[in-house]
Amino acid sequence: MRTLHKPTGWNTWDFQGFNRLVYLRGGDTVVTVQFAIWDETVPARVPPPDPEHRKIGKLYQQFRWEDVTKLGPHAPLGLPARLEFKAGDVPYVAEALDKGGTLHLTVTPLRESRQRVVFLFLAPVGQTPDCPSPRRGTFAGCAVEFTGATWPTNYFVNISSTIERKVKALYQHQSQIKNDWAEKWVWQRARECARGKEMDYAEGFRVITLVDDDSWEKIHGSARGD
Repeated sequence: MRTLHKPTGWNTWDFQGFNRLVYLRGGDTVVTVQFAIWDETVPARVPPPDPEHRKIGKLYQQFRWEDVTKLGPHAPLGLPARLEFKAGDVPYVAEALDKGGTLHLTVTPLRESRQRVVFLFLAPVGQTPDCPSPRRGTFAGCAVEFTGATWPTNYFVNISSTIERKVKALYQHQSQIKNDWAEKWVWQRARECARGKEMDYAEGFRVITLVDDDSWEKIHGSARGD
């Protein structure tokens, strides 16, 4: 007789990588969290005068089992889980613990490095984090709290597939665009925003969260001047 399992809880359910933690509810994915490593010291892959020579840095987000230097312990049907791995030549230890449905995820370098740990919220697709304070927020109805990390203040969106459409839209403002200076600026600015982010062209956004005075006082203190 076949038994259909519909697990609930946090685990490394995602086969695409050991750096993905997934919360299932009745066998359905609720939230997927991925940790990655950003290394700004990796040089560009091509020399000048190629325009891509300014594209420095590397995001380690797809790891292979050969990157794991020590595996375990790992509970047979869930967390806790612990492993050691390398991003480039920098060793790390990752530890995940499920406490009553709350994921405690820690990623720690084992030596000094200029690399940075990055946490990515992959699922559900289309959800945007709510960030009322630098270290707290919500994502897809789940509370998020950081220790030793903060929400980013800037977001960058990959516009490589739409930048030509953006440039064409500029020329619809015929009374304002008299030559190609604006087009050149758009291409240059998009390349600069994409630098070090494994994108060809990007558009940057600064996150500004508006809160009422009462909420601000609870988080930061007095919101009103004397």
